Amino acid sequence: MEIGICHFSPMGERLEESLICHTDFREESGEKKLRWMRRRKESLSDWTAYAFSYFDALVFIGAAGIAIRAIAPFVRDKFLDPAVICMDDGGRFVIPLLSGHVGGANALAKSLAGWIHATPVLTTSTDGARAFACDLWAKKNGLGILNREGIQAVSSSILRGEKVGVWSEIGWEEGSALPGELVRIDHIQSLLQAAGHGEEKAFLLVFDSYARARGFADHLTMAGLEGERKKPGCLILYARPYIVGIGCRAGVDTDRVSLQYHAFLQKHEIDPREVYALATVDRKAKEKALLALHRREGIELFTRSPEELMAVQGDFHHSDFVMQTLGCDNVCERAALLLAKDLSSEEESAQLLVQREAKEKVTFAVARCKKLLRI
Repeated sequence: MEIGICHFSPMGERLEESLICHTDFREESGEKKLRWMRRRKESLSDWTAYAFSYFDALVFIGAAGIAIRAIAPFVRDKFLDPAVICMDDGGRFVIPLLSGHVGGANALAKSLAGWIHATPVLTTSTDGARAFACDLWAKKNGLGILNREGIQAVSSSILRGEKVGVWSEIGWEEGSALPGELVRIDHIQSLLQAAGHGEEKAFLLVFDSYARARGFADHLTMAGLEGERKKPGCLILYARPYIVGIGCRAGVDTDRVSLQYHAFLQKHEIDPREVYALATVDRKAKEKALLALHRREGIELFTRSPEELMAVQGDFHHSDFVMQTLGCDNVCERAALLLAKDLSSEEESAQLLVQREAKEKVTFAVARCKKLLRI
């Protein structure tokens, strides 16, 4: 996880020094290694512009006004923008400013606050009410969000004290007890009946593919909701089971990698919306093309050590050159399968779907994980 950090005073610099010694962070999507990127001699505007393209989070140590003015020209999408956090240079308060749930700013702020014994200041409604946060739950389970407006519909219903119905095509982990705000429904007809009778209900729906989620949303739109009848509030989610393993030469062109990535997925009829993460070797953690692809696509990026990759059992393509330069004989296949195993509820259910394919200076492979839902 790449984190940009900057300060504006000697006190802030000392606080920065105390933060960058921390390298382990656990968020909803799993354990992350932190790689701190300090601002040096760049202007604040240039540094922020670069950070928005390549970093997962930005930490400003100083006045919140400085941070807000710095990020303002670059804010574009709450589902793609990096997490932005501000803390005073006295180390008393840590405030998430942007991408609190999906971007992970709230979770990171709580960790930062714990490290320096500060107070995290969370302003998101569900956190303030200590209520179930549907977007955070979707992130925790690696799900794609079909209709963003559904987040507000479900969250508002929960904050009003109403029950939200949950239905899923994906199974649940054993022992997963729903929080008090949710009630499990066995048949999706319950929702259609609510639509037909104009009842104001909210639902959380999970499908096993983007196509099925899209098809249901279209069906709901065509369900004859006319006149004063109101469509029930629905947050429609879908599984993202694919892991794309990727290897590349140093300094490979950012735009070229993006084009190759989409061409590779199209060739194998994989919807890019169903890709959960990129996986590669840790030596490529700072490769600009991979960081840019991860940020642009809004997907996770995981890295593993050469030793971890070589420990994966299977029949993989072998490269003497890659072995000599990186310490493992294959990056894309091994990284994809290892991450799929790590993410799957049962390790043996992970499978390598597409073996190594080499493009110009880039290699790709695809693995599929099978995750059960958890609370």
